[in-house]
Amino acid sequence: MAHGYVLRWMSDDAFITFRYVDQWLSGHGLVYNPGERVEGYTHPLWLLLIAGLRPFGDPTHIAMGLGLIGYAGSIAILGLSFPLTAVILALHQEMAIWSTGGLETSWFTCAILLLTWTVARTQDPRRSALLSGLVSAAVVLARPDGAIFVAAAGTLLLVWARARGSHPFRIALLFGAPLVLVLGPYAIWKLTYYGDLLPNTYYAKSGGGAWWSQGFYYLWTYFQGHPTGLLGLGAWLLLPSALRQPRDQDSRTLVAAACFSVAYLLVFVARVGGDFMYARFVVPVVPLLYLSAEIGLRRWVLRPVVRRIAFAAIPILVLLEGPVLRDPLFIDSTQAEEHRRLHGIEDERWYWHHEIANGENRIDRYRKAGLGLRPMLEGLDVTVAIAGQASLAYYGRFDRVVEEAGLTEPSIAHRTVHERTRPGHEKEATLDQLRDLEVDLRLLHGELRDEPYRMIWFDLGGYRVSGELLTYDPGFLARLFERNGERIQAMSFPDYFDYWAQEIAPVLPRAELQKSAERMDAYYFRRNDDPSRQATLRALLPGASDVPR
Repeated sequence: MAHGYVLRWMSDDAFITFRYVDQWLSGHGLVYNPGERVEGYTHPLWLLLIAGLRPFGDPTHIAMGLGLIGYAGSIAILGLSFPLTAVILALHQEMAIWSTGGLETSWFTCAILLLTWTVARTQDPRRSALLSGLVSAAVVLARPDGAIFVAAAGTLLLVWARARGSHPFRIALLFGAPLVLVLGPYAIWKLTYYGDLLPNTYYAKSGGGAWWSQGFYYLWTYFQGHPTGLLGLGAWLLLPSALRQPRDQDSRTLVAAACFSVAYLLVFVARVGGDFMYARFVVPVVPLLYLSAEIGLRRWVLRPVVRRIAFAAIPILVLLEGPVLRDPLFIDSTQAEEHRRLHGIEDERWYWHHEIANGENRIDRYRKAGLGLRPMLEGLDVTVAIAGQASLAYYGRFDRVVEEAGLTEPSIAHRTVHERTRPGHEKEATLDQLRDLEVDLRLLHGELRDEPYRMIWFDLGGYRVSGELLTYDPGFLARLFERNGERIQAMSFPDYFDYWAQEIAPVLPRAELQKSAERMDAYYFRRNDDPSRQATLRALLPGASDVPR
């Protein structure tokens, strides 16, 4: 637990959940934007835990504390029977990293370990089935991909029931009853409230079918950084003998750990192309890999001295893997700049936690910007687009927020992907889509060289935030200036156009002139009636068929 606390951090994605919680507690319902019923989260149990504790403090502190409890729970479950695995989890870099971050990873991992325990280490088949059913419901509510573990658990329980002479139908009933009683009402509520059994994030992150090559690359990068995890795969060579001993607890544990790990890593992780966050999709089965290794060492290594040496050496190797093998994966060949991305896979903690300027990380920066922008935009009926800036939206309390990867916006989430790019971020909205969604602003974007007239700056008192306007809306700008005066800087497009038409357009090549006309059409002419300037633009491009009219 101490290791996790030392590496504590906060992921930007967690602030999507925090906004859902605050909207719910404010009386708007379980929504991201008031009036828009979209399930933009995948961890209802985690959300409920945070919501229950939200009245007592800041959600970032609550999420960190809960994450550390989940991490400690995993270590505690293993502590008595599998001390080597417990020590390894306490030292393992990815386990410590994902014990915080604000996401459900450590609780999901703990729930899977608990399911492994109830399936494999409970002597009474009926009690095992009932307890496993209850834990399985929690696993699915922790994250929907937990259904893979549930299916594997049910299969093993039925196989072992037959081997022990128990009635399979009775075992199936005891296992399935808690699932039906808990998940049935939840499914009905989802259909009536959101109109879909699957969360919107499923559509946003599914790029259009299996992506095995990226999925196996994702797994390869993990084992490059943490090769001791391969010891678990080696221990699976003992599976044939373990399968012949259904009454032995260690044998059943090894079989369950292997089945859970293979099913999850192949059916889910490899198939969907992994994740853009390094190791996050592997962490839930990391304890099962080392648990398998510990059982294998007990059975393979018969000499006590050799076994003690192995038990002492493996934790040291696990501790060294991070700085020696894992971190260098994300450092470029010049050693001068840490890029922290491999084929779309991000070193997520580093990205959000490392200092970018003046002692601030990105979350600090977005918090500062959001708190400064909040009084400037509050109540102006503004729609803000965010791209990896959920913390900015949370602290800014903007009236309406469009997440550009589609996590909370169905029209983006249901787009068709024609080319695979970054896992989980393959449906980024276009400018035209954002305009159709009536987005007013994008914040903290760079300079727009081709469309400088779209830039807007907010003076937060010694701190300047840049943004871009999606369309020219005189009414919206008038409200901004009326509220904030000289603290806002933005161009008058009509004035800019007059200057551009006289000084710049006449010397531009026709191709560039055509592109500029198309951009100006999307930004201004489609939504503003200005016949004289339309005529000027047509005169600059005689014979063009798509000049604004």
